[in-house]
Amino acid sequence: MPTRNMTSIFIALIIAMLCYGEAHRNRYALTLSECISQINDLYYEPVDPQMLFDDAMAGMFKHLDSYSSYISPSDIQAFRDDIQQEFGGIGIEVSSQKNQIIVRYVVFGKPAFAAGMKADDEIIAIDGQSMEDAEIDDAVKLMRGAVGTKVTVEVRRAGVAETLSFTLERATIDIESVLGDRRDMKGNWSYVLQAHPQIGYARVTTFGDHTASELATAIGQMPANMRGMIIDLRSNPGGLLDCAVQICDMFLPPNQTIVTARSRDSEIVSEFRSEQPPLVPPSVPVVILVDQYSASASEIVSACLQDYHRATIVGARTWGKGTVQNVIELDRGRSAMRLTTQTYWRPSEVNIHRHSNDTEDDPWGVIPKPENRIDYDVDTYQQVWQQRYAHDLPGATGDNAAVNADADSDAAETSNDAAVDEVDAADEQKPKQPVIDRQLERAIEVIEAAQPKITRAA
Repeated sequence: MPTRNMTSIFIALIIAMLCYGEAHRNRYALTLSECISQINDLYYEPVDPQMLFDDAMAGMFKHLDSYSSYISPSDIQAFRDDIQQEFGGIGIEVSSQKNQIIVRYVVFGKPAFAAGMKADDEIIAIDGQSMEDAEIDDAVKLMRGAVGTKVTVEVRRAGVAETLSFTLERATIDIESVLGDRRDMKGNWSYVLQAHPQIGYARVTTFGDHTASELATAIGQMPANMRGMIIDLRSNPGGLLDCAVQICDMFLPPNQTIVTARSRDSEIVSEFRSEQPPLVPPSVPVVILVDQYSASASEIVSACLQDYHRATIVGARTWGKGTVQNVIELDRGRSAMRLTTQTYWRPSEVNIHRHSNDTEDDPWGVIPKPENRIDYDVDTYQQVWQQRYAHDLPGATGDNAAVNADADSDAAETSNDAAVDEVDAADEQKPKQPVIDRQLERAIEVIEAAQPKITRAA
């Protein structure tokens, strides 16, 4: 019997077995099983039954909220990799811009960096497969793979006539989720601002399995007598709820409500409270940077510390995602579904979720005070982050803020040829006209304004 038929029968049997005991509760599952079987037997061309099943499962979620989804067997490993912060790949971040796959960031020390790939390269083919109009998830799947295997990536680079081809050996990519202001020549992060060495700085890019411990390590490397600390959550889409709770715990005294989760009836089903003495002393001013792409766990942290007046929020109004998703494994872990099951509420008992009919006057998101609200247009946003990524390379000079945006690159000269090449690479990735990161500048101003005033009698 053809493998296709065996697969179809197997899927149908699973559905039928599950449905037999549940038929009195849900008759639709039996219909789904029958439909897949009929298509497999009667359709005029062969059809992959797994594809039919995956599409049917995905269709169930179309009428739910946008955060609920089916995770197919082909996607489940990538989903787990992102949460666990480790996978086999080449070490780049990509984005989709105008139906093009663009390299957003090249991770220091990984295969793509060593081979010479750069931010803003356009990926046009992967292993000979054209990326024209390709989905970003499909491109990522092609570039990830078993450690030690090879992949060929072709790119188009501005100012270079011919396409460039890179054959890269995949390596273990550990996703750093807590970054500093800059790297030293050995690639180690410095968690203070270069022009303000008494101000701690940690950029949290996601909330994964290791993020809380990474942040605790970063705080341990900041000056004991620091004047203040900046947590940069801009463009952080969120992640694990437990991780957000652990981070809030670092700044609050014990037994404070961090967040509550409520059911569809608005009943509290779980309450998360601080448990440990604060890792950061209460006397240290804290500023959290957010923008319109800060969401979910980022909003849990910023809303909680804002409600307790433990942190000043600077930047733009956040995304407005106040729902909790549970990941429920299916088929013994071969697939899963991510299902919105609860809403989360900040300590002030406000749900910050943005509903489709909400307006600017509704209380969604986390909103900085007017004097601390700074919005960027699209061009400025892109320039600030291009400048930020260039600053991440070893040997990059100048602070991330505008104060040193035009710093002299000669200050980083070294006799190490490889290091000089890395500095040159950083310069090539910088925007031609440095821009002022006014959000970061405002964070520095807030910290300086919070310093105790010294008075003397005359």
